[in-house]
Amino acid sequence: MQPIALNINFDSLSECLRLGGVAVDHRTFVDPCFGAIVDRFRRLADEYGAPLTIYAIGRDLLSPSHRRRVSEWAEEGHEIGNHTWSHPQTLSNMSLAETRREIEAAHDIIGEAAGRAPRGFIAPAWSTSPFVVQVLTELNYRYDTSLTPSWVQLIALLKLRLNSSARASVPVLRRDLPGLLWGCRSPYRATAARPWQPNKTGLPMLPLPTGRFRLPVWHTMSFVLSERRWESLLRKAMTTNQAFYYLMHPVDLLDPDTDLVGLPDAVRKIERIMIPLKEKMALLRRSLDVLAERGEFVTMERLAESTFPG
Repeated sequence: MQPIALNINFDSLSECLRLGGVAVDHRTFVDPCFGAIVDRFRRLADEYGAPLTIYAIGRDLLSPSHRRRVSEWAEEGHEIGNHTWSHPQTLSNMSLAETRREIEAAHDIIGEAAGRAPRGFIAPAWSTSPFVVQVLTELNYRYDTSLTPSWVQLIALLKLRLNSSARASVPVLRRDLPGLLWGCRSPYRATAARPWQPNKTGLPMLPLPTGRFRLPVWHTMSFVLSERRWESLLRKAMTTNQAFYYLMHPVDLLDPDTDLVGLPDAVRKIERIMIPLKEKMALLRRSLDVLAERGEFVTMERLAESTFPG
């Protein structure tokens, strides 16, 4: 059986609100992503016998209730990874000192909540840089998954920028542009000197799976393509990508009828957030059924270990 990881980039509703121009108090805000939304993912994971790998935003854990939930997930065997402190989509353009603060602050609070230091990382919007590789290497991370070697990410960034009230915080011109356009599509070892191409030694990098023409293969694409085209892309990507994982977001199982009650209207502008839960659940089940045909579900750390043994 092929090892496959199920990953959640835990972009919380507080982050969605920020993009809509609404700030929250992270110490008191009760985010549905940490309640009903993640519980839907957990029930599906139990049904398919799959551990989840959840990349948390550090400042979301300023809430005691959110920290308790993360502790519960870790005790259940789910991996908790690092998704930076404040989810800056400008991470690729930050200085070394700024990058270090973002990664280390999240590293510390996630480790406290989960009971062990995170071993894996993904940058916000795959916004990475040589400094990210340098800091993760210093912190002895087992793997990074911040490279999306696909031109489609540029289109996604442009759409997010146009739909966001915080346009200045969603840059399209980023330091990692060479990685988006020409980065290695297979697992490799990254260094700060050569972050986008293979090296003999360095930080294990597991790029986002891609298909023909560098089309990215993550759950968002199931909302864009027809069922037939999506399943074809998914099946082929499972066979052609050396290390395959399936990336999701909390909005993929958000119920707009119940999870948005009492929240500002600005959050409803986020892409696919208003799609009915029944439709979202059907889309995800179809993808999980395809993955389960030949996959053994593992955490991302396990996938990295099997891809980079020794």
